[in-house]
Amino acid sequence: MQPEQQKSEIRSGLRHVLAVSTFYDFFQRAVGAYDWRKRVIEQHVKPLCSGTTRILDIGCGTGEILEYLPRQALYFGFDRNSEYIESARKRFVNRNAEFICEDVNKNSIAGHAQFDIVLAIGILHHLDDGISSELFETARGALTSGGMLLTLDPVYTRDQSSFAKYVVSKDRGQAVRTDNEYLKLAEQYFSSPNILVDESPLRIPYTGIVMTCFKS
Repeated sequence: MQPEQQKSEIRSGLRHVLAVSTFYDFFQRAVGAYDWRKRVIEQHVKPLCSGTTRILDIGCGTGEILEYLPRQALYFGFDRNSEYIESARKRFVNRNAEFICEDVNKNSIAGHAQFDIVLAIGILHHLDDGISSELFETARGALTSGGMLLTLDPVYTRDQSSFAKYVVSKDRGQAVRTDNEYLKLAEQYFSSPNILVDESPLRIPYTGIVMTCFKS
């Protein structure tokens, strides 16, 4: 997965600095990205959690999302950035969480039981269509019947302001899509995915999309 992903991601200048966990966390907090994620978790994930809900986080970064999840949840975070993973392990040593430094695919999750919820927060816009399709296929295979995949990404929309479009275009991920393009990717593996476009999720001009897909 790595070579193809790099084609859809820029890692130079400021965007290279964001590969360092400390700078990444600072930037995400400054622009309000973590607040947005918290709202999304409160609205879409927490209502589905009960007892020891099993959660798979694809591209977990520094594990910040764990702050917003119920403490009793069983959390498994995968990311290929070793510094992100090391930071997460130190920060959440007292949580019921496991952080694995590798890409998520059928082989890497083969030894795990199925999950109730799969998260792909800020991931799809870093992946080309082929790798994105693999992610949806892997997520579907990892979910229990009735389980949910949740994705969150920047998006291009028809009525988007020119400033918001410019900011989105400068993202490290170079595979930002329209809402319909994200939807078509999901529909290959999930029936009736739901999308929610947020015109102002951050403290800066920006447009985001939240997609929820349930395994029937």
